[in-house]
Amino acid sequence: TEIEQLLSQHFNFEEAVITNSGYDANLALFNTFKGEEVVVFSDSENHASIIDGLKLSRISKELYHHLDYQDLARRLSAYPDTTKLIVTDSVF
Repeated sequence: TEIEQLLSQHFNFEEAVITNSGYDANLALFNTFKGEEVVVFSDSENHASIIDGLKLSRISKELYHHLDYQDLARRLSAYPDTTKLIVTDSVF
């Protein structure tokens, strides 16, 4: 808890959370949106931890073709009045 507080103060964030791994972080991240009106737009080649996090959270998702930003833009435009979250793997 102390380290999280130090990190949040250092980076001027409201709060910080430390997780065991990127996998755990992805599971936790998407669960924060449960019950919210949000659509996640996910690259079709994202890492399994992102895919698992999305599946387990049961939030709405749209897969866009790998690195195809025209496809992403088209899909985003289909949800004009919805909170959107775009998720892509840092490896790309």
